[in-house]
This record gives sequence, C-alpha cells and structure tokens, in this order.
Amino acid sequence: TAFHSPIVADAAAPFAAFLKEVSFDQPAVPVYANTTGKPYAAGFDMPAMLSGQLARPVHFLELVRSMWAAGARTFVEVGPDGVLTNLVGKCLE
Repeated sequence: TAFHSPIVADAAAPFAAFLKEVSFDQPAVPVYANTTGKPYAAGFDMPAMLSGQLARPVHFLELVRSMWAAGARTFVEVGPDGVLTNLVGKCLE
C-alpha cells in the first residue's frame, strides 16, 4: 500500500480533522513515534501526531531498538500475518 509515503499526503488533513473529534487521554506509558523511533514528548497532540505520520516513512529498526533499550520486552502485532513480529526478531538479532 501507499501508507507512509507522499502518495497519501493529501489524506493527512482529512484524517487530522476526523481525529479532532476523537477523545484521547494522555497515555500512562511512553508512546513511540514510528517515524522517529523515539517517544513522544509529554502532552503531545495525538491527532496531529497520528495524521502527521500518515505520509512519512517508518523508521522501524530505530523504533524497535529504542523501545528495547528503554526496557520493552513484549511486542504485540495486531494484523493478519505476523510480518512485523518477524521483523522485530531481525531488528534485535
């Protein structure tokens, strides 16, 4: 698919508008950005962050290694085929 590429950049604004109608609580645990591999700063704007990531490349290796360095030992994939689960193992070899 074209997610995380400039091809879907035009979808970011409508997605942000939709997300502004969704109620988000501040997370109780660190939330990591897939476009930087780093945790979001305290008090971040969830709709802006999610919509902003839509057309930006994912830095999966940096994300997994950053989370591992911070103590994460359980990675959960929600999806049909386990592709990301296999990639986590490769990132941590």
